[in-house]
Amino acid sequence: AVFRGSQPELAGDYLAQVHRIISATQGLSSTHPLRMQYLLDRALYDMHMQKFKKAGTVLTELLSIQKTLHKEHPTDSRVCAALARTHVLLASVESGLHRPALSVKHLRHSVTLYTMSGMDQEAAHSKLKLANC
Repeated sequence: AVFRGSQPELAGDYLAQVHRIISATQGLSSTHPLRMQYLLDRALYDMHMQKFKKAGTVLTELLSIQKTLHKEHPTDSRVCAALARTHVLLASVESGLHRPALSVKHLRHSVTLYTMSGMDQEAAHSKLKLANC
């Protein structure tokens, strides 16, 4: 599995939560609802199989659909939450290319960075890279 932290069962809970958050936005997309679901499922599968490059490509495509969705629904908190979680997954995948043993603590820290601090994507990415050394 991707997550080899001290509490691997929590990783499953975390990913289930991410899945619910991102899935909640798919109904808002008039053009890509099924595509969004497929991309999310595919990315989580690729992460589980430690195919980080593939997962990164898939998440990048999901992110572009979500950015369009965000332009259409700028005030919808579900879209913002889903976008933040996708950024976190992408950052985790990128760090997985260098350090496959991602921990739940690392992912939770990532979520906190993105959702609580109000940092922009680049600032959060650089913080994640520092935290991942």
